[in-house]
Amino acid sequence: MPSTSEFDSRPVYSADGELFFQARESGADFVYRINEDGTGRRKVMPRPIERFQGVSPDGRWVIALAAVPDEDSTRAVLAYSTRDGSIRRICQGICWAVWSQDGTLFNLTLPDRATFAIPLRRGKEFPPIPSPGVKSLADLRTLKGVPAAAATDSMPRSGSTVYFVPHSTSYAFSRQTVRRNIYQIPIPR
Repeated sequence: MPSTSEFDSRPVYSADGELFFQARESGADFVYRINEDGTGRRKVMPRPIERFQGVSPDGRWVIALAAVPDEDSTRAVLAYSTRDGSIRRICQGICWAVWSQDGTLFNLTLPDRATFAIPLRRGKEFPPIPSPGVKSLADLRTLKGVPAAAATDSMPRSGSTVYFVPHSTSYAFSRQTVRRNIYQIPIPR
């Protein structure tokens, strides 16, 4: 297991064994990668991020929520190429995006918890989403072959890590539930 610092978080392995993770540097967060043997720690991109979401199975793209300067939307979920530094917008504002491990599906969860498992064509890393990114459910419903999942309590919340069953649209995620009781305790005067 590669050695990282106590401030590193959200580790994700690519298919070739590199570990990608979010790390804090000079008060800002960035995406880093490190070899499986712990060598070669390097920053994936120069721009700071808010939240690292995932890496494509081949390690060519990372997805993160980041600030978007000089635009109406101050934040967006962006895909960054680890090869040439190009950027592709996934959605306006906040959503959660991740690939299935086998690279056949692209999962997109919108803030209203509507989740889409979008089949990818062979050799394609992204579904045909609009170039300015997904703005609403309507953008996804126009895509052919996209199963529209209704938002229910059984859907993952935006920000949940979703794990796909290989070669399937089935997935798993964790959900935390907090239950509390309030007791009245008399305080002597």
